[in-house]
This record gives sequence, C-alpha cells and structure tokens, in this order.
Amino acid sequence: MARNLKIRDLTLRDGQQSSFATRMSQAQVDRCLPFYKDANFYAMEVWGGAVPDSVMRYLNENPWTRLETIYKAVGKVSKLTALSRGRNLFGYAPYPDDVIDGFCRNAIESGLGIMRIFDALNDVDNVNSTIKYVKQYGGIADCAVCYTVDPKYPEPSFMQRLMGKKQPQPVFTDAYFLDKAKQMAALGADMITIKDMSGLIPPRRVATLVKLFKKNISIPVDFHTHCTPGYGLASVLAAIVAGVDIVDTNCWYFAEGTGAPAIELIHVFCGKLGVDTGVNMEAVAKINTQLREIRKELNQSVFGADKPEPKAFNPLTDKLPAEIDGGVGLGKTHLMHAIGHYSHQLYPQMNIVYITSEDFTNQLVSAMQQNRNQEFRDRFRNADILMVDDIQFIAGKQSTQEEFFHTFNHLREAGKQIIMTSDKPPKEIQKLEERLCSRFEGGLIADIQRPDFETRLAILRRKAEFEHIIVSDEILELIAEKIDTNVRELEGSLTRLTAYSTLARRPIDMQLAREALRELFNHSESRRITCDIIQDAVASYYGVSVDDIKSARRSHDVTVPRQIAMYLSREMLGLSLTKIGDAFGGRHYTTVMSSIEKVEDSIKQSPSLASLLDDIRRIIKDTK
Repeated sequence: MARNLKIRDLTLRDGQQSSFATRMSQAQVDRCLPFYKDANFYAMEVWGGAVPDSVMRYLNENPWTRLETIYKAVGKVSKLTALSRGRNLFGYAPYPDDVIDGFCRNAIESGLGIMRIFDALNDVDNVNSTIKYVKQYGGIADCAVCYTVDPKYPEPSFMQRLMGKKQPQPVFTDAYFLDKAKQMAALGADMITIKDMSGLIPPRRVATLVKLFKKNISIPVDFHTHCTPGYGLASVLAAIVAGVDIVDTNCWYFAEGTGAPAIELIHVFCGKLGVDTGVNMEAVAKINTQLREIRKELNQSVFGADKPEPKAFNPLTDKLPAEIDGGVGLGKTHLMHAIGHYSHQLYPQMNIVYITSEDFTNQLVSAMQQNRNQEFRDRFRNADILMVDDIQFIAGKQSTQEEFFHTFNHLREAGKQIIMTSDKPPKEIQKLEERLCSRFEGGLIADIQRPDFETRLAILRRKAEFEHIIVSDEILELIAEKIDTNVRELEGSLTRLTAYSTLARRPIDMQLAREALRELFNHSESRRITCDIIQDAVASYYGVSVDDIKSARRSHDVTVPRQIAMYLSREMLGLSLTKIGDAFGGRHYTTVMSSIEKVEDSIKQSPSLASLLDDIRRIIKDTK
C-alpha cells in the first residue's frame, strides 16, 4: 500500500506573494476556483501574510470577501489556511486578547480551517493567545517553528585566543528547534510546521529535523520551504523520505524561484517513492492554464514588462529529461529506456509505449470518469512493446489490477512484448493478485545487482570523461572502493568533488577528495553490515548459536532470535525475502514474511521490544 502524503497548496497566498508582490485580484482568483474544488488538496493557503494589507492597499478590495468567496467555491474539499504573525495577527504590532479573540472567531466563521501561527524569533509566548482562540472556535492550530542558522563568526586572532576569546556556541541546534516544537505542542498545537521561510535548510538537515520531530512529538509535521537558494525541491523530497506528514507546494506557473517547489515535480518523485498525494493532477493542469495567463497579466501590472515563463510541464503527459529521470538507483528505469531506444532504432515502425504504474492508474481513473475506457484500452493494447515501470505499485489497487490483467493477456496472445520493472520479485509483492503473480513469474526475470568494483570504476571514468572532469585514476579507484551502493551515489560523488574543488579554489587531488567525500565514505562504511554480522549479534544477545538460528529447531528460545534476525536483515540490509530465507538455512520466503510480520506486530504491542531492538542494532553497528 502506498504511503499517503498531504499537500498544502500555497499558490493563492505565498505563491503570488513570493512572485508577484501579492497583487492577484479577486477576479483573477475567481478564474482558478472552479478547478480547485476538483484538485483535492489537503489544504489551500489563501489568506494572511501580506494578502489583507495588499488587497486593501493596492487593489481596493475587501480581504474578508476573498476568504468567504474562496470558501463558497471550494467548500470543505480543502481546508483553507491563513498565515498569522501570532499576537500581531496579520499586522505589524501586537494586539490585545479581545481583538485576537474576535478576529479568530470571525475568520473561522468565514471559512478558515487552519491558522498557521508563527513568531519570527520563535517566541512561544507570542503564539499562545492565537492557539487558544483558534481552537476555541473549532479551527486547527498549526504552529510554525521558524528555521534559521547561526552567523559565521571570524576565527579569533592569535592575540584574542591568547586573551581567552572563544567562538560563540551555536544557538540554532536540533535541540533548540525540538524544544520550540515541544513547547508549542504543550500549548495545544494540532500540528507543527518546520517553516524555512528563506529556503536555507539543506536536505540532510531537514531529514534530521523531521525524524527528530516525528520521534518526539505525537502531532503531524508539515514542511515549508522556498527555492530561493536552490535547495527547495531536494529538501522537500528529503522531508518526504524522512516521513513528514504534509508538504507545502505551488502550482507550476507560480512555483520555484522565490516560491515553494512545484506540485508537479513533487507528484513525479512521489510516484517513484510509492507515495500517494491524493491530488488530482488533471485539475491542477486546468488551474495552470489560468495561472499562465494570470502570470502574464501580473508581469505587466506589477513589473511593467514581460518576463520569461517556465517551460510547460504536465506530469500526466510529459516526462522529465532523460538525464534526470534515467539512471537512478541500480538502473532499472535506465535499462528499460535503453531497451526502448534500441528497439526503436532497429524497428522504427514499432509502437513502443512506456508508462509508470502510477500513471497507468491515474489515466485509468481519468478514462473511467470521462467515459473514455475504449480509448484508454486501445492505447495500451495496440502496443508492440509495452514497458511498465515500478509495477509493484499496482498491488492493492483492484481496478488497476483488473485492467492490467486483461491488457497483459491481450498483448501476450497477440505475441507482443511486455517489459516491467519492480523493486522485488513478483512473489514478494504483497497484495498482488495471484493470477498476475503467476503470469509475471512466467516471464524472464533479471535480478539487477549492485555493480562490482570494475563496473563502478568504469562508470566513474565515463562520467568524468562526459563531464570533462580532470581526476586521476587513483582517486576514481578510491571512490569505487568506498562507494559500493548504486550508480546515483557514484555519480553524485563526482559532482560533489567538482563543486568542492570550485568553491575551495583547489585542484582535485587525493587530499581534497578525502575532505570532500569524507561524509559519503563514512556513510558508505556504516552500511557495510552483512547478514552474518546480524546473525552473530542476535545469537550472542540471546545466548544461542548461529547454527541454532539457522537450524530447524522450533523451540521458543530459538524461534524468537531467528525471527528478530530475519526482521533486522530485512530492515538494515533491504534483502529480498528469498535471499533472507537462503541465509537462514534455505527457508521459504513465506516463512520469512511471516516471521517479519510477527516481529512488527510485537513491536506495536510491546514498547520494550523496540528498546531491545535498538540495543541489538547498536551491537551490530559496533561489531561490523
């Protein structure tokens, strides 16, 4: 089952504020609203921030009319959100409690669902009253922890050090941000937003904070950032991988730049991650049709000039460039593309169709809604070669599996070719119908393994040659030895090396390579855990032998450590059920699956088991 992710659309507030100084008129907003009702965003930020001020000051309109009009059009499909400056509300001076009380009451009565409350200095006292009154009148209190960084202090001179001068201690640590989040949660916050209003947070840091918040706070976590320095998209994706509950995006023509990342790109990458946003991208495409024209109008009215617009992109019909969308992970998608291109070269007349399983599902749903079922079927059943990426994501989707079953049979009976990729063998895809599993198993299955040393070295040499990077074989061999995971990390190491060399204004030598790639090397080393190491650690912890764990014995003193060792092998190594079974005395994959599920169920029922597993993980990492 795909993981669910909620999307908060910022287009009508933060999007237009970031790109067009909040000059979007009510008439322009109204042109978009018929399509927002179908878009199915979790929330829409439409009010607060600079909207009330700009609407009155520059557009001579009523800000309350804006909120009420949007609510009337969208209803309860998406929760309407406003940004509040805590005790300052939408202004720039503090207000007494009776004003905050009346304001929150009127806002919620006018259709507001969520009030995002922040203080730029993270002064928790300044958000307390707004939390209280928002909740009192039935709204959701979304409290923002504002992200920032410590200043870069110059190194003390020799004389200053001699006099005892030291560098100031950092203020904005992970502990600082967590403490602010906990304080807000204690005041009654219904959710916490990591608010990166300047786009300063890099991917690794946001992943750390999201995991920290999720572990220590029981309410949902939202992530808000901007693309100003260029981190935006990568940071949002890092937050998603780390388990964030909600992310903030803009529609394409009001996204990126100084705004938030585009929902269209988030949608594409979520598809690759097996994450379901629930957003209707066909409706988003219709919103963008309006936004494109509104963008042109605002460029003239705000800036007095035409400005370049982003190249149109619709994830339902367009693909990312091959250099972005191709060689990821171990290269399943890249290999599929290569097959398609080569087949086209050999047989130009062939009808070759490539699609992800997610797009197959989305297009099927759209066809059913618009009564275009036959058109949908003709597209795929007339293919000479049908290529479906990440087929595992159709599992659990009954209508999709039914349609693909008949498509598969039609093509096979016609003697056509079907190529599919998956992150696991067919029999290990849970909730995949048996009839599909048996058909998939009947084909040729190719297991793509991690590249060996010689292959890794060849990839690095080719990448360096292609990018015109001057780097010695000695350094390439070091990288190939240290990074043994996937092609993406190999290529990323060269990109990082080049960037470090440019910023440091130093040539690429062995010393620079070790400095630039230290973290990658350490991370790679930390992952060199084997099934044997896990078995040894678990056996030692429980006072049994590895032979006992691998044996056929079914006594409780052996069964429990065996199940735990299987669970950790899956969790820490990502091994297939079949490979785990082979490592544990040749057991069937169904036995492995059952053992893992038993441990997962036990964790939910017994917190002490989670602590025990943490102890064993530490032993494994210390002894590897």
